[in-house]
Amino acid sequence: MQKVGAFVFSWNALMFCFFCVLSTGIWFIRSYDREAAGLQQKAESIGAAETIVYTEKTLTVPVRATGEPNDEKLVLFPAEVSVTARVTLSEYSNLSAADFAAECSFPEDSEEKLEIRVRCTNDEVASFRYTPQEAEYLIEKNHSEDDSESDF
Repeated sequence: MQKVGAFVFSWNALMFCFFCVLSTGIWFIRSYDREAAGLQQKAESIGAAETIVYTEKTLTVPVRATGEPNDEKLVLFPAEVSVTARVTLSEYSNLSAADFAAECSFPEDSEEKLEIRVRCTNDEVASFRYTPQEAEYLIEKNHSEDDSESDF
């Protein structure tokens, strides 16, 4: 028993414990690196390592009136909306005002303002916002040729 006690408190026992802890630490680090390398390889194989960067582009889009009767014309104020779209950097230069349609319906009642609706036809646009969301309007009567001659 004295030999065991002498070994436990000796320099050799201390060195033995130090090498056990060191080898366990090295084993843990190497196995962790293998797992991390495997995850990185798996992420690259499915394309997850690529970072997608978004930016915003602001465009001016004309507002079109819909549902106008033949004898009347809808004049909108403002006649354009400012659309800010969120797209990837690779699609930024391809985005144009033609990718959006802004519309106002002819008023059925005497509404004070008309709602502007904007839709996007480009699938690469992640999201968009626009301003203004309402337009004021005037209704112009179209005169026939017979009416214009009688004014003189």
